Amino acid sequence: MIIATLAIVSNFTNQGWNSNDNAKFDKLATISIEGGGSRIPLWINTVEMIKDHPLAGVGVDQWSEYYPLYYDKVAKDVSFNEKSRARKPHNEYIEILVNAGLIGYSFLLFALFYIVRSIIGNLSNANIQDRSIVLSITLAMVGFAVVAFFSSPIRSYLPAFLLMFFVAIAQLNNFSKDSTFKIKDKYYLSSLAVAMLLLYSGNFIYKFLSSEYFHHRTIESYNIDDYDSGLDYSIAARQMNPDDWKNNQMNAVFLMKKDRFKEAVELLKKANEISPYNIFSLFNLQESYSRLGNIKKQTAVLKEILKIDSLNVKASSILVRAFYIQKQYKEATTEYKRTKKNFEYFKGRSGFGPYHTHLAETALLVEDYKFFGYIYDDLIEMDKAAENYVVYGIVEYQRVGNKVKAKELFNKAIEIDSTIDIPQVIRNDLEL
Repeated sequence: MIIATLAIVSNFTNQGWNSNDNAKFDKLATISIEGGGSRIPLWINTVEMIKDHPLAGVGVDQWSEYYPLYYDKVAKDVSFNEKSRARKPHNEYIEILVNAGLIGYSFLLFALFYIVRSIIGNLSNANIQDRSIVLSITLAMVGFAVVAFFSSPIRSYLPAFLLMFFVAIAQLNNFSKDSTFKIKDKYYLSSLAVAMLLLYSGNFIYKFLSSEYFHHRTIESYNIDDYDSGLDYSIAARQMNPDDWKNNQMNAVFLMKKDRFKEAVELLKKANEISPYNIFSLFNLQESYSRLGNIKKQTAVLKEILKIDSLNVKASSILVRAFYIQKQYKEATTEYKRTKKNFEYFKGRSGFGPYHTHLAETALLVEDYKFFGYIYDDLIEMDKAAENYVVYGIVEYQRVGNKVKAKELFNKAIEIDSTIDIPQVIRNDLEL
């Protein structure tokens, strides 16, 4: 009890029990739905998922696959964005309910009822000599139950938890000191089954861990632009675990770097079959179709992305261009309006975008120079790079014909970087 109390008290500070700064109390006090690190919006949106799949749920470990359909549905989820996507709801009870539904949850409630009843019976029975062990197990389970409201302790610490649990059960069984465990004839078949299960599990774990190792090496290779090694590692990862979407995705990414788009398409389609709401693989798939010149299939994939995430600015802006290439101007106009609306929705929101480059290219395509200027005014507020001033200046000079503003933008670029590349014709004309 003393150890448990020390552990709890020490974790209320950000530096263990060497700090007087109760940062965790302060963090709890400032939790709000609009807070940048809050999980409350994530839980609120997950409730909508539960409403849509109340009985059987979405399936074991499928929350992360379905959540892209629900982020921002009720509350703006700042923890889920293009740069960082939550893989679990950080609440065991909500996760079990959404994965298993009310049918599966009823078994959990029954198990909890049975456990609580057994614990109360054992603790209240003075004839049981091992009540201290029962109390220890109970306190450990209470700790897990509390933490489970804000995290996933069962998933993270299950092996250690099971080990301690089985040791405790062994103690409660009151085995005599001279008792020995012997495999009798009638247990040969069950022992063989257990051995086979262990062999299967060992092989599965080996392949899984090997796949994860190669996947991490794949990421490392990608980060240093070593595409040859990355391709080899991605192939190895996929061979070890071909049913993992990320292995198919990364293998396809390196094939795309080698301009092997036909092969990449097949792997990306498989990745999409495994994880149908995964926007990352769908974006790579639409790009592969684009590079292969198949604009119709590219358009179909972009529409699929927007079915999953109707607010996706990048997909919407690319789709406008795809419509223009196919001379579907009415559809392009409708989609362009949605793109502008979505840009305003995410403007300045952390974790999303910036979408300025994609949307600016689309604005140029449809000759919406006023909106192009609006986009670049906002971009320059965020990033006062010389290159941004030059691009803005060239559009003002060549497309809009506003030489006064163009000269101001070019001069600003030169102030930031005197060596910035500006076409000599423009330099001469504007006397830069």
